[in-house]
Amino acid sequence: MIEGSNATFTLQSEATISFKVDCAFEKFANEVLVDGAALPASAFTAASGSTVVTLQNAYLNSLAAGVHSIEMRFTDGTAKTSFIVSEAPAAVGLPLELRAKDQTLTYNGAAQNAVQTEYTVTGLVDGDEATVTLKIVKDGEELASVTDAGTYQIVPSVVIKNGGNPVAADKYKITSAGATLTVNKQPATFTAFSAKAQTDGKTEVIAAESSFGSFTNGYKAEGLLSGHKVDAITVNGRGTESFPTSITKESIRIVDGSGKDVTANYDIKTVDGYVTIEVKSKANIKLTVTALDQSWTYDAQAHAANQSSYSVTGLEDGDVATVTLVLRKEGGTLSEAINAGEYTIVPSVTVRSKDGKDVAEDKYLITAINGTLTIKPFDLKLEAVSDSKTYDGKPLVNSNVKASGLAGSDKFRDKDGVKFSVTDSKGNLVTNGVINVGTYTKKVTEVHIVNANGEDVTANYNIIKVDGTLTVKSGPSDKNDSTSPKTGDNSRLGLLVGLLIGSAALIAAIAIVLVVLQRKRREQEAAQPDVNLDYSDDYR
Repeated sequence: MIEGSNATFTLQSEATISFKVDCAFEKFANEVLVDGAALPASAFTAASGSTVVTLQNAYLNSLAAGVHSIEMRFTDGTAKTSFIVSEAPAAVGLPLELRAKDQTLTYNGAAQNAVQTEYTVTGLVDGDEATVTLKIVKDGEELASVTDAGTYQIVPSVVIKNGGNPVAADKYKITSAGATLTVNKQPATFTAFSAKAQTDGKTEVIAAESSFGSFTNGYKAEGLLSGHKVDAITVNGRGTESFPTSITKESIRIVDGSGKDVTANYDIKTVDGYVTIEVKSKANIKLTVTALDQSWTYDAQAHAANQSSYSVTGLEDGDVATVTLVLRKEGGTLSEAINAGEYTIVPSVTVRSKDGKDVAEDKYLITAINGTLTIKPFDLKLEAVSDSKTYDGKPLVNSNVKASGLAGSDKFRDKDGVKFSVTDSKGNLVTNGVINVGTYTKKVTEVHIVNANGEDVTANYNIIKVDGTLTVKSGPSDKNDSTSPKTGDNSRLGLLVGLLIGSAALIAAIAIVLVVLQRKRREQEAAQPDVNLDYSDDYR
């Protein structure tokens, strides 16, 4: 369903409702059911553009107020959703808006419900009080709770009382808006067996039958909920020589304590491994080489693993071990790592006696234990700069954003590196500048960061957004002239966003200020790159 889910029709209006389905029009079976009953041809129309089904006004006005399900049939399946029919507005009444808020949960194996406080009611007067109930709806059916991951509709209803007594129905003209409840999947990681094994050169090593440290039956599972277990899995990899190991997502089946298949509720990630086989005929001294875990914070620079971060136990007779650490990511070998995330550190070792002879093969039974390299995201604080002025009938526009600083030579993407929006106290989007008296919220909405090669590296940052305010005060004059350009954080990034106004004289003044500020910034921070942000006459 591309468009139309949770649409609202008001009785006695002249509107229609359309539903856009992501399916070829040629597959539409010309069958539409509402609340399980097939509609006559006069009740709807169908057109191409994917497939667009429109319920006609006369039919909609014949329905009762409430939530209705709709089903559109195609030759290869059906599309289902729901829509809302609301009561016709009273002949008289004060405007009252009821709006549910989007909510997000994560699958935890238990029944969950919508948070009943996530809504807004605006327009109450005379001390009236509203009692709001948020209902969960899926394909037109009301649910008491949700368990499985997926997307659900939140439909609000309201009862208004004053001092415990019901308020007359015609006092308010109520409009309502539903929202979306999203139950995210539970992350789970399955890592294929990875180790160094010793054989006689004839005996085959099978990954799925191996057990080594935290690996059992060829894999390690992380993220499964309590009571859940792997019912089926396929681990690939076997041989008498070194080989890679892997797990196919399609082979994984997870069940809960009752045996129910809950695989679809998990966001499954698989990590490849690698088995190094050594032929040992005389070795009997156990030697263990362990790659120690390492970490650093993303700095836009590529780094190799610290080659001294390991431990070796089991050496005898003054033998000396030389250890080499390499990085692996999803089965591939890397010489260096730059992006935030986790990498496997794989150790290999050679052992020489005091006289320089290689004794690893004939003397030692070597076990290699992998480590983990963690590159943590770089913290970036973005603050929407606040501003204020006294009301003078002119717009207050401030596009400045203050940033704590980027890593290395990274920069914000030209023209749309940082975007923001401005909303009033009701959450309505404000464009073309703030004019009327009041306090408005300024939010950073989008961030795009690229490296010196122009590649997007936003995922390497932990972005902390801080809202600002734009305030227009009551009064005859404007003491805070906010139409002048301002800098963001000159001490680090020197974010400078110009405000484009139609006046040619003001544009010339802005250009002079820009030149002075840029000259001062170069003197203070010659080595720091500028950040160019997209800007326009109106807010986004």
